[in-house]
Amino acid sequence: MRLGELSALRWSDLDMEKATVKIRRTVSYVKNHETGRCGFVVGLPKTEAGERLVYLPADLVALLQMHHEKQQEMKAKATRWADLDLVFCTRYGIYFTPRHVRYFFDRLLKRAGLEHMKFHGLRRNASLTLRRMEIDAVVRKEILGHKNILMTDDVYGHSTPSMHKEAAKDIDRLFDDE
Repeated sequence: MRLGELSALRWSDLDMEKATVKIRRTVSYVKNHETGRCGFVVGLPKTEAGERLVYLPADLVALLQMHHEKQQEMKAKATRWADLDLVFCTRYGIYFTPRHVRYFFDRLLKRAGLEHMKFHGLRRNASLTLRRMEIDAVVRKEILGHKNILMTDDVYGHSTPSMHKEAAKDIDRLFDDE
């Protein structure tokens, strides 16, 4: 999911029993040119294809259920809570600013011993992982919310040196005389 889609995700968008999430909206943090102040603007996803139903793996559903329980405990203890039904929110129940997401994401990468990357890099990694799993291109396109397959395969379809090495091995096996 895109950052704005994750930020706008509500618990009502999730169906834990069916293991699905409906992506219906996005949120942006933009400057109001009249007031000069920044604020959150909720809108539709980036493209028409961005509105989609995504099936979730069982382990992710379990993590979301645990997260929901912890969030309910946090909400019960909070002195103030904006009940926006957000899956990912601050300790006050409001949207995270993109700056805060970057901060927490950078800390998480460091703790995991991973190289720095932009948050959007997760979408590229997801696309690559789905491709390596040999998930059909149309399914990958729909999961990522792309309008067409060209976006999925040309823009997000980067390769790695190990993929090239594996391709060479496959060619060797194909033409092996033994």
